[in-house]
Amino acid sequence: MMNVQVLATQEYVGRMLCLGRDPNGNHDIIVYAITGRSPSSRARRLEETKEGWIRTAVTDPAVLEKGNPKLLIYNCVRRMHEKWFVSNGAQTDLLVGTAQKKREQGHRCTPLELLVASLGSPHWVEGNQQGEFIDLTAFEPDAPTYTPRISGILGRETAAMAICKQNDGAVARSYFEIPLQAGQGHLLSTYTGQNVPSGEGIPSFQGEPLSLSFPWETPQQTAEAFYEVLGPKTEGPELLSPGADFRIGVAVTFIHRTQHRVASCLLNVHG
Repeated sequence: MMNVQVLATQEYVGRMLCLGRDPNGNHDIIVYAITGRSPSSRARRLEETKEGWIRTAVTDPAVLEKGNPKLLIYNCVRRMHEKWFVSNGAQTDLLVGTAQKKREQGHRCTPLELLVASLGSPHWVEGNQQGEFIDLTAFEPDAPTYTPRISGILGRETAAMAICKQNDGAVARSYFEIPLQAGQGHLLSTYTGQNVPSGEGIPSFQGEPLSLSFPWETPQQTAEAFYEVLGPKTEGPELLSPGADFRIGVAVTFIHRTQHRVASCLLNVHG
């Protein structure tokens, strides 16, 4: 397993999600983090809803509208019965909808089965412009980067992750079953961590989710650890923007495995 400090060597990871378990094995953990370079991406923060969900919220509507709100404002973390859902876009709601439909049909699906059922075929929604449609099961239409969609589902005993990214103009979908073990987490990000000049495509995440040690016992400790390592990079090879702070927010949710209590901690650049 790697230490979370591995992120301190990566200049720009984009969006990131982790699924894991605390060192005592008492809590399952969800971590969702956003970093951003463009003004519209940075005109956001993470907030907790009255239902206990996590979503992106607008800090500067005029600036955010210069981007694509359909890609920027979404539910990041949701719960339905014993399962939790997390993603970097509107596909969070798609995952929940699929799970609800399967439940009504009497099917008991694993997290991996739900991801495949949700993302295995196109699901189109209206875009920001008239006549524009966005496939929630494909990479985002933000050429030349084509940001991958990353998703995760946390169940009682197992978890799963998926990434949908661009490959020679087509959608490449990869699914991963994630073991839940005490003191261990798995991380999936949209990018490799390499920063590039504006106008160039940012390299997409490669390979399987990273296995990380999870030594933290509280949401606050976990959020602070991730927030710190995602901070400005001042030393290291091939830094494009030394000292630039791309952080937007980090949200951590702890779910007690037997008592089902939920505790969260959110750290945002904008309050």
